[in-house]
Amino acid sequence: MKKFTPVLLVAALLCSFGVAQQVTIGTGVAVNTGTAYPAPYGNYWGGARHQYIITAAELTALGASAGNVVDLAFDVVTVAGAPLQNFTLAMGHTAVVPGAVTYAWQSGLTSVYSNALYTASVGWNTHTFSTPFAWDGVQNVVIESCFNNL
Repeated sequence: MKKFTPVLLVAALLCSFGVAQQVTIGTGVAVNTGTAYPAPYGNYWGGARHQYIITAAELTALGASAGNVVDLAFDVVTVAGAPLQNFTLAMGHTAVVPGAVTYAWQSGLTSVYSNALYTASVGWNTHTFSTPFAWDGVQNVVIESCFNNL
């Protein structure tokens, strides 16, 4: 299997709930290494699919309330490598909690963003959704990023 140059180190995640709310998840202090996963744009192996779970408790503690999530951004510290082919983001509700002993890929997610050829850049990489995700304010949220450069 061919290895590619890693694309980024992620420091934080930003979600916008309509025009009234923005929440930043993460401190921006801890970052991935060049070959560590999960990384939404990391193409060390030429393609990747990741699912991130954000708990309802985390979101509400940050001031978020039920409503439409209209965009999502990843804070990128370092970039290198090729544009990502067929980059997509999908979201859904889940009862799964981070660190669960048993975990299966979450299915039935709503596609919220796609780009045939996405190139990450240093700083906040914002993805404005084609379809807003309606967070119910109660359940945990799963975010999936996927691309394939093979």
